[in-house]
Amino acid sequence: MVNVGDTWLSSSNASVAKMNAKSINILDSADVGGYSAAPGAMVSVLSSGSGFEQDTVIVRNAAGTNWYYLSGEKHYHDADTRKSGGLYSDIRRYNLANAYICNRMNPTVEQFARETSSNGTCTNDLTTGAALLDSSTTANGTASMRVTGVIMDYAKYSICQLKAKYVGATTANFARFGVDMEPLSQTNQNTNPKFGIEGCAATSGSWYIVSANGDAIVGHRTQQDGNASLAPANPVSYKLQNIIGSAVRFTESIESYIDKTDYLPDVTKTTSANNVVQLGVKTTDTARKQLFVYGVALYGSVKDNGWV
Repeated sequence: MVNVGDTWLSSSNASVAKMNAKSINILDSADVGGYSAAPGAMVSVLSSGSGFEQDTVIVRNAAGTNWYYLSGEKHYHDADTRKSGGLYSDIRRYNLANAYICNRMNPTVEQFARETSSNGTCTNDLTTGAALLDSSTTANGTASMRVTGVIMDYAKYSICQLKAKYVGATTANFARFGVDMEPLSQTNQNTNPKFGIEGCAATSGSWYIVSANGDAIVGHRTQQDGNASLAPANPVSYKLQNIIGSAVRFTESIESYIDKTDYLPDVTKTTSANNVVQLGVKTTDTARKQLFVYGVALYGSVKDNGWV
């Protein structure tokens, strides 16, 4: 039996069936059901009805039992049609248990769990429009905020972003931001996988990229110079991407990215429920250190048996 969908050969006969199979047929919706289409055949639909939509192109599936729609046209997900890509609310609904979306572009301190010590404070600064983390002028004063709750999967791509401005000396200081990064009241640890940035006296006024695989070996939490000023003149955007099996990619504003490729988060593990995102500031002398926070975001995938 000849498959009319086969490629043209020099010996092929230009049969009506083969030409129909090789052509984009132009049909009204009412005529599509009666069209004996070979697998892979295409139809441009001229009207809506009979389960088809006007101004779409459909393709017969490989089993020859149904049609699927070609896509590619710009669409807005504002109607329950194939041309619009379906409703945006349906996209959110079907991904509610899968997509990790934390987007705080207008942050207030009340949106975060907060931790302070030695007179440190977390306040809303109406002058700048930022959530302000202030270490105080007491030695070892800390101020930090964290995102808690649903657990994120390290086996899937994720990205976190911070818009912030650090103010203060770049000595006798600590500043941190990232996924499962340690609170400023704790020392460095590798109990949990993590990726983020931190600045301190040892980083000589720069943000350093941090990652750890979570195997509890101290030497498997490492740093790499991110070539980004810890104390810029104006608020800056910092992005961190966990590119699975490849790198933690750091980008300051629109500068070229820098990849850190060693001791990446273990893909078999997840974030902590009590510390999904951490950011904060600390002083180790009596000079004030501040972090003005203008936006925090994390996008990834959920891996939480309690959120299904």
